Amino acid sequence: MKNSSNPNKTFPQTSPNELMEYVFQDRMEHLRLLSSALINEIHTPLIIIRGRAESLLRNHGQDTQTGLREISQECQHLLKLLESMAFVGPRSGDLKMHNLPLKKIVNDVLVFFEKACLDKGIVIQSEIPDNIRVESEPDRLKNIIISLISNAVDSFDKADPDNVRSIFIHTQKDAKNLHLIVSDTGCGMSLLTQARIFQETFFSTKSGNQSSGMGLLLAQKMAQDLKIDINFVSEEGKGSSFSLDFPQNIITL
Repeated sequence: MKNSSNPNKTFPQTSPNELMEYVFQDRMEHLRLLSSALINEIHTPLIIIRGRAESLLRNHGQDTQTGLREISQECQHLLKLLESMAFVGPRSGDLKMHNLPLKKIVNDVLVFFEKACLDKGIVIQSEIPDNIRVESEPDRLKNIIISLISNAVDSFDKADPDNVRSIFIHTQKDAKNLHLIVSDTGCGMSLLTQARIFQETFFSTKSGNQSSGMGLLLAQKMAQDLKIDINFVSEEGKGSSFSLDFPQNIITL
């Protein structure tokens, strides 16, 4: 039967029950993506809160006030998030960019993984020059880096226990981009996994299909909003390297 508004378009014969099923599946997909994004936003502050609390417990002589202030700020972030659940995160056009020292951003994130790396016997190292600064939004940039390091840490769950366990974070610069690289000696990824990691929410480099960590799909979306590309190379059984590629126009040295 021809559609009166468009005589060149035809529709398959579909029962009311089938139409309802299509609508239901579409709504469920929307809710799944919304829930995934919300969990992603809550997950990062909780990692920060846990990391700061554990750091305070381990180092009684450090500046307790500073640590407690950071925990308070992350709790406030969670409260604001719950109060504004009508949408997920700021729109791209609302992002407030700042000139950020890349080394400090990475070092701030590494604190949250001290215990996990200690528990798993992972040596994590960072070599980033002091003078590199980037124009970016600090919270989203931290979220992206947390996502990459989380996946690197997860990759050791199924890795050969006899292999050296290390994560190395460093920078490289070429004519077009600055590359922030997170490399691990974990389980690596099969070709099938490599084809899927930016297609499924909560997909992880960890063996098996899913993890409870932040998905690389969401990290990629945040990176796109910041004009950053995410690329990777991986070999099953040997490890993976993920690269955040910052264009020259947002880098200052």
